[in-house]
Amino acid sequence: MNHEENESLLVALVQHGDVAAFEKLLLRLYRPLRSYLAAMVGDSVAEDALQEVSLRIYRHIRFLREPKAFRAWAYRIATRIAFVHLEREKQWRKVESDPDFQQAFPSVAMPRKSPIPNS
Repeated sequence: MNHEENESLLVALVQHGDVAAFEKLLLRLYRPLRSYLAAMVGDSVAEDALQEVSLRIYRHIRFLREPKAFRAWAYRIATRIAFVHLEREKQWRKVESDPDFQQAFPSVAMPRKSPIPNS
């Protein structure tokens, strides 16, 4: 049994409720998907994005019609989630640079420690 057939079998098992098969699929995908996501959204966000990808795969794998397409399907999910993260970051940068936002939330200086008077 080659790698693709084995992966298709795992997908079919997952579709029938086999949690151990799902764990095996995720272990196979972890490194390549994490590298892919890190290249797209940065290393600091890759783990969060990968968790979202794993959850989405878990929730929707039962709808995957062709188990042989699993890997391409998983990467498509990862790409969509990466784009969502990139869009959020872009929106946040836009908000951060907005003068009204900067006026509404000025930097707060740390108060100096004052000596406690003896009572």
